[in-house]
Amino acid sequence: MASKVIIADTIDLYRFSLIGVIRACSTDIEIFEATDVAEVLEILKNNDISIVFININMLDLNDPTILKYLNKLQVVLVKDSRSTDVLDENNLPFVARTIELENSLESSKAAIIEILNN
Repeated sequence: MASKVIIADTIDLYRFSLIGVIRACSTDIEIFEATDVAEVLEILKNNDISIVFININMLDLNDPTILKYLNKLQVVLVKDSRSTDVLDENNLPFVARTIELENSLESSKAAIIEILNN
């Protein structure tokens, strides 16, 4: 059975890049795309998602609806050049890993392979 993941980012190029890296790491994955939190919530309500890759800039830690879902999932916070260090990943109300999207392809692949295999 294929794992189901969400790739959430407002920028198409970043979503497409992440999808390409994930597909290079595993073919047994069903990928859903979201450009905002409302789309993420809609996908979560209608699918059995395993992992959410979400751009850190999209998160609102005051939104109890998204936090309710993220508490139950494997969450990967994606940082890019637009990311601010406003969030302290060690003090989030859910467990999350962080990847730097603009790292080299090989380091991104290594991190994603590790995430997909956990």
